[in-house]
Amino acid sequence: MAGFKRFLFILVVSFTSTSLGARYFCDNYSEEDSFCLITSVTADIHSCRVEFPEHTSIQLQFALLDELSSQLLYRMQNVERLDIFNSNIKSAFLKPELKYFRVSRCQLNEIQIDTAEPYHLTELHLPENELAAIPKDLSHLSNLTLVDLSNNHLSFLNMQDFTGLDQLTILGLSYNSIKAVFSTGLVRIASLKFLNLAHNQITTLDISRWIMPELNELDVSSNSLDRIENILVQLPGLNTVRLDGNQWDCPWRDDVLEIARSTNRTFEWIGLDPCHAKVKIQGLAQKSRNEQKLKDSLGDTITKIAKNVTQNVINFDDIVDDVFCRILGGQ
Repeated sequence: MAGFKRFLFILVVSFTSTSLGARYFCDNYSEEDSFCLITSVTADIHSCRVEFPEHTSIQLQFALLDELSSQLLYRMQNVERLDIFNSNIKSAFLKPELKYFRVSRCQLNEIQIDTAEPYHLTELHLPENELAAIPKDLSHLSNLTLVDLSNNHLSFLNMQDFTGLDQLTILGLSYNSIKAVFSTGLVRIASLKFLNLAHNQITTLDISRWIMPELNELDVSSNSLDRIENILVQLPGLNTVRLDGNQWDCPWRDDVLEIARSTNRTFEWIGLDPCHAKVKIQGLAQKSRNEQKLKDSLGDTITKIAKNVTQNVINFDDIVDDVFCRILGGQ
């Protein structure tokens, strides 16, 4: 009996000596704003001791969590829209009951998706973070209509990572460091209408395996592209293309415009001019040798004519250079 009393005493002391937990409240007038803003959520207190308002739309600001765990998310019992910004969250669990999820300016580099659960999410916004790859198992989120991964650290893009997102209409991948866009298999995104790849470093854009019949607008501005092979054939629904800030090959551009005219397709081509003619490498060395011989011959001729007239040897190098450049079309 004495031992049992001692056990009860230790148990009571343990409970009273630990933190009583944290109960967060809305820092705004949630009834008027239709969302609950909570600031300064921390990981100092275990998630089992945390309580959140029973609100369907929650915004977190200045949260210091490192990890947004599943346990913490399920303390937000009724939340359907969750928006987190200006915080420190390196890894985040994606709660299956969410319909809208946004994490921005949080140094996020990982999203955890529970593939054993059906998801209701329709919009996923992860801009201005530190993602170096497309989130694993993204295709499991089959109800997505919008994905925004802009302003991250993506470098190579396998478009097959988006296969299975049959409801997706908007895909934002601008302001990354993408160098090549490729596909390891067929890429079927049946409902996609707008694809934004602007402000990357793309030199290769392979669309040969894309099946996107509804793609209406494509933005590839501010990259390093010189061509997009079969763009009109592979993307039959395309109407608006932003192309400015690239190095388009002149023959490719002319072919594309001719095909568009001959098939009576109406496009809004933004920034297709100017183009850049490629230098033909084959025979370039011989051409330069012939030009140098021409310059030497020109110099000898001018020197001989001057000597016959003046009986003196005069240096005409500057004159020869000027005449030579004019012959070649220089200044």
